[in-house]
Amino acid sequence: MDLPRYVDVPLLALLAALVLVVAGAAAVPALRRRQPDQALVSACRVLFVGALLAVLAVVLPGLATGPAVGGVSLVPGAGIHAELTNINRSLGLVNLLGNVLLWTPAAFLAPIAWGWRPRRVLLVGFVLVVVLETAQGFLGRSADVDDVLLNTVGIALGAWLGGLVAARLRPARDLRR
Repeated sequence: MDLPRYVDVPLLALLAALVLVVAGAAAVPALRRRQPDQALVSACRVLFVGALLAVLAVVLPGLATGPAVGGVSLVPGAGIHAELTNINRSLGLVNLLGNVLLWTPAAFLAPIAWGWRPRRVLLVGFVLVVVLETAQGFLGRSADVDDVLLNTVGIALGAWLGGLVAARLRPARDLRR
């Protein structure tokens, strides 16, 4: 696998370690008050911010180590087809799966951390993806409608799973936002 070609692995590892430490520290006060649900929410809020920072580290030039190839693809399915017919099929599959999973952690955490319904997570996530994908086009990276589609699938998956977990943690009436 050629992961370092697409992301700065040491930077993401450092970010992950820092976020985990801060999330643990954020949970301590609520744990001391014997409020495990509030401790989880506090930790998930920090993890949510960390997940968004990780997304930015991957998609913005200067933070990512991927080649700046530029270009815009507005043909739905063309990028997916190109990845699936790539001579290095496993690299193509990793790229597709990476686009699906990129936003999934943040989308999973949003219902737990902020009480958002999955529909709201999907809408906000979609808007963020479109903004960042458009920014990539202006910053010398490639902008592809298929990235938007695949990222949105990941957001939908994460939001749905996060909504299921959030509904078990607190009554459904608390998830009305």
